[in-house]
Amino acid sequence: MANAKALLGSGIILSVLGTVLFILSFALFPSLINTATRNAVIDAVVVDSPNAQRYSDWEGQQSVENLYLQYYYAWNLTNPEQFIQGKKPIFNQVGPFNYKYEYENDNVTFLDNGNLVEYTQVKKYIYLEDSPFDPTQVSITNINPAFLGLMFQMSAISSLIDLPAEDILFAIGGCGQMKLFLEYLNSDTFTEIAYFVSNPALYLNQYNAILKSLSNNQIYFFEQWANGTSTPTKGHGWNGMLVSFNSSEPSGITLESAQQIFNEANELSIINQNSGYTTWINAMLEDKSSIELLKNNLNITETQISTIIDWWINSFAQVYTNPFFLKQCDIPDLTYLGVCQFVSAIPLGGKSIVSIDFIQQPYTHGPIEIPLSTTIKLDVKPVVAYQNLFNPNSATNILNLNGMIAFIESVKSFSFSDYNISLEDGLLIITYSTIDISASYTFDTVQELYNTTSGLVVTRTVDEWLWTCEDGILDFLGVDQPCALQQNNTVNKPSIVFTGKDDLAMTNVYFEFQEQTTLTCWNGPVNVSAPTESGQFPPLQGIQDTIQIFEENTFRPVLLIRDGPSQVEGIDTQRYYLQNNSFPVSSVFNTLIPGFANLTTMQNLPLYVSLWDMYEVPPQYSTNYIQGLNQTWASAQVPLDLEPITGNALYYNLKLQINLALPNNSKWFSKSSMYNKTVPETITNGGYYFPSFKIGQTAQPSDSNVNLLKSQFKEMKTVQVAPVIIFAVVGGVLAIVGVTMGIFGYKKLKAQREGYKVIA
Repeated sequence: MANAKALLGSGIILSVLGTVLFILSFALFPSLINTATRNAVIDAVVVDSPNAQRYSDWEGQQSVENLYLQYYYAWNLTNPEQFIQGKKPIFNQVGPFNYKYEYENDNVTFLDNGNLVEYTQVKKYIYLEDSPFDPTQVSITNINPAFLGLMFQMSAISSLIDLPAEDILFAIGGCGQMKLFLEYLNSDTFTEIAYFVSNPALYLNQYNAILKSLSNNQIYFFEQWANGTSTPTKGHGWNGMLVSFNSSEPSGITLESAQQIFNEANELSIINQNSGYTTWINAMLEDKSSIELLKNNLNITETQISTIIDWWINSFAQVYTNPFFLKQCDIPDLTYLGVCQFVSAIPLGGKSIVSIDFIQQPYTHGPIEIPLSTTIKLDVKPVVAYQNLFNPNSATNILNLNGMIAFIESVKSFSFSDYNISLEDGLLIITYSTIDISASYTFDTVQELYNTTSGLVVTRTVDEWLWTCEDGILDFLGVDQPCALQQNNTVNKPSIVFTGKDDLAMTNVYFEFQEQTTLTCWNGPVNVSAPTESGQFPPLQGIQDTIQIFEENTFRPVLLIRDGPSQVEGIDTQRYYLQNNSFPVSSVFNTLIPGFANLTTMQNLPLYVSLWDMYEVPPQYSTNYIQGLNQTWASAQVPLDLEPITGNALYYNLKLQINLALPNNSKWFSKSSMYNKTVPETITNGGYYFPSFKIGQTAQPSDSNVNLLKSQFKEMKTVQVAPVIIFAVVGGVLAIVGVTMGIFGYKKLKAQREGYKVIA
């Protein structure tokens, strides 16, 4: 049985943004008008096989031929600095941002002799270039849902140990900090620095061996070192010891310079362990002052400096230092060198990278290596540590949030056998990652991300908010989860609906929604047996006072109330509105505040769906604390015009809003946090609620479909057939509430609309 989280689909709040199609049939041709009207309606509405009259339309072709418009208005926080300090937030709305919606029903299987149909739906959204605003160029500041979701999950842990959720983040964030450490230690820069640290002792060993074979002829050695282009005839052991070996011409380094380069007492010597080797490291890193210092004091040119460095790390180190590292670290190759430094500090001779004073030094707040930070030696070998702790492709990788939590939970069993390490090593690594580096490194890293790509309040382009968002803290924690509000080319789990073949009253009614006949994600069972959001209601059911839709993205049925007769392009319809008190208080649906559809437990972040501008939400949760809302029925109404004979919706204007919340008294933020003043003490009604995006949906048929409808309508007028029209305008609706309709006659209908007008 799927759980609530499995129902959500992709993305943080993708499930509230859209999986609907509108199916209105064009199948009533003039030749059928004079006979068997009822059968013609059934033939046009019921899709019970691939040979059905409008199967291709139902499958998705109508969404390609017609314009199904999904439009967005972004709420922009205009005073973010003041808001963070506890002032009332001020919002304005920016938009619309228009997208064409297309869908395709895949993996279609007809069941029960055509009485049921199973399918999955693929959805995509295409930006309309003639939109008034370019989503890639408009930046919006607002509350970050990725950060809220993270704090919401941390708060579950903080309640157990009486620490703010943010402090838990700083502790568990050690997984991301270790990942950064290892990324640096595995870099070419670190390997080259390790050469400069370890090469001197290895060089002196080989130098003394060669001198012994030369009867201590130092002059000959340095002359050959500097300018010998082939193996010298005297002595032995020259492999990797000649700076000009195999060169077309000698380096030109003088004897005096060569002697000073390897004079340990010279503070600029490459083998001087006080300051010389760090000057050479800086020269390798292209520090101009270090290069000038070496040139002036050693009487060598910049080209000669580059030649020496190249020999030091690419010739000498390959012959002598690499085998030394492999043996000392007990590793098969240098890909494990960074891990060796991290768990043993062997490559730097027992020293921390922090102890080396060079430009571009990334770490200054204490040792980053585990045994040097904790002052206790680990027993685990580098290869074992990599394979069982630091391998990104391993299920036991602890360099991400989920992996670190699982690692910490191993303490309950007093065993880290799953990681092939001892209990002592496991406890030492937990102490290191959650305590030792938390204050010295993780805190600063997270705070920096607050100021750049993450945190409570962020600025992103609309395109990033909707589709391409990347959140710095999620990346830091290795959380592989999109932070955009929506995703393209998404695929839902399979659903099964009644086709209406055996019972017209069941046409387009769910039998199984995303593999469930009864939802178990709420505080009580919720039956999915209601019409889908496709806009096709059961035909030939007469005029009904109420109609119901199973709203698949808020996981509940919604009710529409008949207001009275209406007309769409001269066709008699019945007008319905989404019921007042559309999201009432309900223990089943965890709704504590009227007007807010609470999706917190299902989305793993405090997310609430409402009508536009938080209409129907009491002022103590909306207008009392937020400037910029315009709560009017005219703006928030959700109308639908239904042609009752065919069961087709001919007009709709869907308008819903995503809202996010900060719980009061939640202990989310630490005392030192930049956000600890954001929620005023006057907020005592369960939370602080903020508008995020308004989302709407409407449609515009193609000219060919409009002309076809007009000709059919004229034919029916001639034979005095009752004004029954069957036509198809298929549309994808955003997935929060799914009342939809097909559009008939765009130009004339435009003047009758009560809400958002389709942009030509």
